[in-house]
Amino acid sequence: MKLVEWTDDRGYKHKALVRDTDTEAMAQQGMGMALDPPDVEQIDWELVKRDLHNLLMLHGIINWESIKSDNPFFTASLIKALKRHVVALFKESAR
Repeated sequence: MKLVEWTDDRGYKHKALVRDTDTEAMAQQGMGMALDPPDVEQIDWELVKRDLHNLLMLHGIINWESIKSDNPFFTASLIKALKRHVVALFKESAR
C-alpha cells in the first residue's frame, strides 16, 4: 500500500491509501481508502455562529479592547463554539 496526498481544485488537502500498483489519479477518484477527517460541510454553521455570539456576549467580549489584552475567554469562546460540532462529526463518522 502507498499513501497518496493531493489538494483538490477547491484547495482541500486529502490523503488516501491505494495499492502499490494503483495510480495517484485512482486515489483522487475515490478508489483508495480515504484518510480524510469528516466533511465539515455537514456542520450547522448557523448554530456555530449563534453559539459563538452568545459566548462572546456572556464573557463581555464586544469590541477590540475586549480582545487585544489577551483575554483568555476570547480563545476559549472560539474553541467552545466550534468544538462540540466537530466532535459530533467525528462521533457520527465512527458509526
